[in-house]
Amino acid sequence: AVQLTNEDPAQRTQLSSLLGHPALSNSLIQIIEFCNTIHLKTDDEKDEFFGVNTTTVGAFRAIVPRLRSIPADVVARRLCRLLLSRYVLLEARSQAQLYPALLVPAEDGDGILPRSHFQHRMVPEILRLFKVRESAVRTVLLSHFHLYARYIAHERLVGFVTDEVIHGCHDNDNHLVAASLRALAILVEIAGADAVCPWPISKIFANGSPL
Repeated sequence: AVQLTNEDPAQRTQLSSLLGHPALSNSLIQIIEFCNTIHLKTDDEKDEFFGVNTTTVGAFRAIVPRLRSIPADVVARRLCRLLLSRYVLLEARSQAQLYPALLVPAEDGDGILPRSHFQHRMVPEILRLFKVRESAVRTVLLSHFHLYARYIAHERLVGFVTDEVIHGCHDNDNHLVAASLRALAILVEIAGADAVCPWPISKIFANGSPL
């Protein structure tokens, strides 16, 4: 792991030289290869990779258990961007099988990455994708918004992310608008209506609850 994640690229062991290493050849290398060629894979190959309808034995070959078997710093440095690349992101199996574990820290739920790695490596990739003005990409991001939103730095959450969510509310794609409004509701829960709503906030309803 140290050789793979050295800050100096010249000091890193080349991945090709590790193909014969039993600890990595069946996990890191195969995940990289599969994600880079996912658009060429058959449905059966994708089902096996993501652990869809597999046996108990086959489940251990699925991507989430494999990611857990790789050191967290290696996953964070080498796989975060790849696992959020376009073809992987738009794959329905990723959305159902991978992202519920990938887009939340290990300390909160059943996540793969510790919070420090998640905030340092995964959150910047999520923010990068919010700059992509494509409805399919944005809808996937928003469908998992409840998992990761609270781990985005407050100033980025109530600034850039909130602005992007509000932009989505003005689109003519009903699915995107609905997803954006649900995300806006999550933002209100996290940061408060005053901070995120694009309209004036005032007291309108009386509190009629019994004392």
